[in-house]
Amino acid sequence: MTLDPIKLDDAPCFLCGEKARRVLHEKPPFKVVKCKGCSLVYVTPRLNSDEIKKLYGSTYWNSDRAKDYGYTNYLADAQLYLNTFKMRSKLIDTYQNNPGRILDVGCAAGFFLKVMKDKGWETHGIEVSEAVATHARSELNLPNIHIGDASLLENFEKNSFDVITFWDVVEHLEDPRQALSQARMLLKDQGVLIVETQNVESIFAKIMGANWQHYKHEEHLYHFSPETIRRLLSEAGFQVLKNTPRFGGKKVSINFIVERIGKIHPILTTLFSPLKIIGGFNLYLNFFDEMIVVAKKAEE
Repeated sequence: MTLDPIKLDDAPCFLCGEKARRVLHEKPPFKVVKCKGCSLVYVTPRLNSDEIKKLYGSTYWNSDRAKDYGYTNYLADAQLYLNTFKMRSKLIDTYQNNPGRILDVGCAAGFFLKVMKDKGWETHGIEVSEAVATHARSELNLPNIHIGDASLLENFEKNSFDVITFWDVVEHLEDPRQALSQARMLLKDQGVLIVETQNVESIFAKIMGANWQHYKHEEHLYHFSPETIRRLLSEAGFQVLKNTPRFGGKKVSINFIVERIGKIHPILTTLFSPLKIIGGFNLYLNFFDEMIVVAKKAEE
């Protein structure tokens, strides 16, 4: 892939500000580096702010190179996402006994919010991509979907949500600390924050090396570890209650597996393509390389 150099920005560590780093992997023009100050793993150079905003158009959700960017056909896997979030909703049940008010930041087509609405919750969502947010409104009957980036958090009433979720979102944000700090202001004192993101220190990530499926350099700007996500949340005013890979798996199709196995080597996509004849067959996969973090507001 060739990108115009003018569209790329060098990035210091946003977490501690340190510029010194060690290169872990390289796929020109991108490098995955590890900060020498706080050990945050991040991508530099990266797309500049304007280009990042352009990423999440319709082609993101119907991508012809999904192993590197976006999804092959996001909406086609609607039932798989609904089933995944039904499982994950059980985690929320352990912290909130009764339905309340929930905000999903980066809600995409609204599948998680649909699950929560069916369980009696008052649902609200923020989604930067109008291309997919319209599905949540029109097809899933979720009216409280606000189209825009995380800056929309400023528009909500303080101390008004029982649960705020960031599913596979913080690694996409240029400044996740600012977004999480704003989310803290919206959370009730007894509310909980749920953050899911990839664990760069997981065994599977280390085995896969540069071929790890979460190294998608245009969109995944940061790769957190248990320590760096704890630091991020602490600086945003949260205390971590639980960090677990248990609910980090997903229901996936055979087509998804064939597509992503191409990250290891392109020839594997060809070799495994005959599996597509299985069609609608799907399974639950959890490589324990994702973290689901539950946090509460830390005391002032």
